Amino acid sequence: MNFKTDKKWLKYGGFSVLITALVIVAVLGVNILATFVENNNGLKVDFTPTETYTLDKNAETALNDLEEEIVIYTFIPASAASNYSNMTQNIVELFDGASDKVTSRNVDPVVNPSKLKQFSTDIKDLSSYSVVVALKNDESNFHAFNESELVEYNSKTGKYYFVLQRWITSALVYLRTGVRQNVYVLTGHGEKINEETATMLNRIRRENYTVDEISLISGQQTLQQGDILVMLEPNSDLSKQEYDKIISFLDDTHGRLLFVATRLVDDAGNPLKNYNSLLTYFNLELADGVVAETDQSHRSAESAKFIELVADQTHDISAAVRAAKEPVWVSESTAFKFKYDSDITTGSYSETFTPILTSYSSSVLVPWSDASNFDVNSYKKGVNNLACAYERVNEGVTGTVATTATRILLFGSQSIGTADQLGNSNILRNGINWLAGRASSDTLVNVGVDLTSSYVQMSQLDMKIWFSVLVIAVPSIIFVSGVIVWIRRKNL
Repeated sequence: MNFKTDKKWLKYGGFSVLITALVIVAVLGVNILATFVENNNGLKVDFTPTETYTLDKNAETALNDLEEEIVIYTFIPASAASNYSNMTQNIVELFDGASDKVTSRNVDPVVNPSKLKQFSTDIKDLSSYSVVVALKNDESNFHAFNESELVEYNSKTGKYYFVLQRWITSALVYLRTGVRQNVYVLTGHGEKINEETATMLNRIRRENYTVDEISLISGQQTLQQGDILVMLEPNSDLSKQEYDKIISFLDDTHGRLLFVATRLVDDAGNPLKNYNSLLTYFNLELADGVVAETDQSHRSAESAKFIELVADQTHDISAAVRAAKEPVWVSESTAFKFKYDSDITTGSYSETFTPILTSYSSSVLVPWSDASNFDVNSYKKGVNNLACAYERVNEGVTGTVATTATRILLFGSQSIGTADQLGNSNILRNGINWLAGRASSDTLVNVGVDLTSSYVQMSQLDMKIWFSVLVIAVPSIIFVSGVIVWIRRKNL
């Protein structure tokens, strides 16, 4: 044996093997450490362009405020994978890892159907891939979401979003407070109850309100302090008895009202006098006409009545939308006016009127008689108030503003609270919370996982395959290559 050759072989070949071994150990070490940190601390690095798997501020606040332990159930069958099952598990794990008070459990609904049935009700029958957020020590107190509720379409972006993080956050808030405020939708006047209405009411429910219908005609149902009344566009007038009950509710119990209307006439064009009187009682007025946009940059290409709105930057309802520059759109809306040019104080109360959504100054108000056929350039241009917040503070009553103020939120169209834009859903969200006296969030709710993005959503099988390739196969190839190089170095 040539000692000099052997020495060179040991020098170069041994160095190659040592480097290869160190690389393999380093790769395995980093993976083991990352897995340990993730499993024990819920920490992950989110490389998605929209921070898909990062808890937003609202979620973090809800977790920090928890007092009782929470369990989040997912019902994903082991034998089959949903399009969203992997995303569901990843988002649930975020909440689990971020708080010691949250535990996540997956229950196979095929193996254990009774657990799924436990959370099903007459109102909502749960199915596979649903998610339930419950108090750990009292599972009768829970929030449940079917898979179909976890996806929303945004017509502005043309994308679908997976919104599970938003609903889990909402559920945590409800389970912490334990009380749902009542929201009643007035019926009995040919109100337009359609798919748009259902969207709006479902969004209100998800803000932890109990939503139900109420009829004030018979006298068997009454409104209590703390309730919120929703009045949708009617086709017949209020009776005098109903009118008196609603005025008493708003005056005597400092009631809250969401008033949604495009017109206040019946099908024959006759004014609904008591509805109009309800507005004038509070020095409010619904304009006689539909708002249209003359500037094409602020309207839909299809219609001058489908227009973009401007959000007020100071009011609790709209400040977050304005700050985030989120668009708000409305379809065929009318406008509101206040009797006075500014806020007033008379006698024992003061009145505040704030336009929270307005049209651009390039808009026009087209009389309803011309609404089906008009030239937008034939009318005077100006700003119109399409959503407004009215507050009457009863100064002579002891207590806080939140409990001694009459509050009315005015929408000139249901589409303000039902359109697919994130800005619209947040106006409704913060609006209903303002009526209830709850603090509105200074940030928008989580937009959700972009399901039409260019990055890849990997299934559990995909991740196992990539793990095998990157953590096992690649290091093995490097190791074998190093050994071959070492052996071949013998001839040096």
